[in-house]
Amino acid sequence: MPSKLELYHHEHLSDDVKVTDVKRFFFFGGSERTGPITIDIAPVWERKVRATRCHVSQFGQREEALQWLEEWNQETGKCCGLAYAEAFHSMTVW
Repeated sequence: MPSKLELYHHEHLSDDVKVTDVKRFFFFGGSERTGPITIDIAPVWERKVRATRCHVSQFGQREEALQWLEEWNQETGKCCGLAYAEAFHSMTVW
């Protein structure tokens, strides 16, 4: 999704990729487990685990990293009575 600013990934314009006008960004992660936007990821938890296992370069200690990820997402869900959740912050842009 290229930015409407032509100097940012300008090669997309020559590849016939449509320019979009992003109004809002969502940020995940950081040291906070809570955010104003909380998404229930329980329905896709097993899929997330399978996808995470594919990222060997980011999760070198696989089972240890997956245990951490599970605890993180469970803790995030506690605020809303969810089994697993992810929290986001958003930023509106001009």
